[in-house]
Amino acid sequence: TLQKVFDYPHKGDILYGDTLFVKENTEEIKRYTDTITFNWLRHFTINHQSSFTRRTIFDKLQFDPAYRILADRKFWMQSMLAGFTFEHLPLVVARYDYCGYSTTNIEKWEAERQAICNELLPQCLNESLDHAFIYEMHQDLQKAYSLLEHHGPCRKLLHWCIDILCRFRSK
Repeated sequence: TLQKVFDYPHKGDILYGDTLFVKENTEEIKRYTDTITFNWLRHFTINHQSSFTRRTIFDKLQFDPAYRILADRKFWMQSMLAGFTFEHLPLVVARYDYCGYSTTNIEKWEAERQAICNELLPQCLNESLDHAFIYEMHQDLQKAYSLLEHHGPCRKLLHWCIDILCRFRSK
């Protein structure tokens, strides 16, 4: 795998590949987005196990040990704010145990996520980015809906799912 990573032509300061998530007897490949934005990093993250970072970045930034679960996320966000570039490698580069500390402590994970966002950004900007993120998700859902609307069986399934979601929402 390492040979494939270094054979791959790249320009980014931080390279990130896809991850094989392992949970009990199941395995699933997590394919990351090709373009990471700061707003994406506020809600999602790349696994540090799946990343390769130029050594020179560590002269300027370090992982913050105050964050036991999301030190990598804070590092990625600070790297982006400092102008470093991210590049996706379309290959699996790590195997991740999905039964570890960070995936079984969701409340602490969310508390750290919120603390990092509050630490790096003023509250008004966090709120604006939340609205932008919701708008982006809405746009993506609209595109998916219009694609599925033209396929009979998919359309019926989509309408059924929306009906179920609306019933839960109204409770």
